[in-house]
Amino acid sequence: MTGIQYIYYFFALVTVLSALTVLLTKNVIHAVLALLGVFLGVSAMYIFAGADFLAVSQLIVYIGGVLVLMLFGVMLTNKEVGKEYPVSRNNSLVLGILSGLLIFIALFYLIIVKGEALVKPGNENAIDNTITFIGIALIKEYSIAFELIGFLLLVTLIGAAFIAGRKSIVK
Repeated sequence: MTGIQYIYYFFALVTVLSALTVLLTKNVIHAVLALLGVFLGVSAMYIFAGADFLAVSQLIVYIGGVLVLMLFGVMLTNKEVGKEYPVSRNNSLVLGILSGLLIFIALFYLIIVKGEALVKPGNENAIDNTITFIGIALIKEYSIAFELIGFLLLVTLIGAAFIAGRKSIVK
C-alpha cells in the first residue's frame, strides 16, 4: 500500500469512529463535537475522490454553518444548575443497524464491483480541477441564474431580519 492509501484509510476510520460516537454518546455536546470529525472525514474523502468543490462546500456549509449553529444552540440553551443535558434514546436500534448494513452492502457493491467500469484511463479531455470548471460554468453559462439566486437570498435575509425585529408577529 502507498502512503496515500494509508491517509485515506485513516480518514475513513476517523469518519466511522466519529459517526459511531455520535450514535452512541449520551452527551449532546460530545455528539456535536464528534459530528465535526464526521464532517472533516467526509470532506477529506471528497478530496480523495477528486471532488474539490464538494470538499470545500462541505467545509464551508456544514462545518462553518450547521455545526457552529448546533454547537451554539446547545451551549446557549437555558440549563438548570446541576442538571445534565438531555439524553438521547435509541428506540429502534435493530432497524438502524439493519438499514445501515443494507446501505453498506449496496455502497460496497457499487464501489468495488461496479466501480471498475467508472474509471476510464486515457481520457485526456477530463478537467483536472472541478472548482475551475464550476466557476467558469457559473460565469459563462449560468450567470443570470446565479445572480437571481443571490438576489432571492438577499430578499429572504431582509425579510427574516424584518420579521425577527418585530415585537409580536400575531396580534
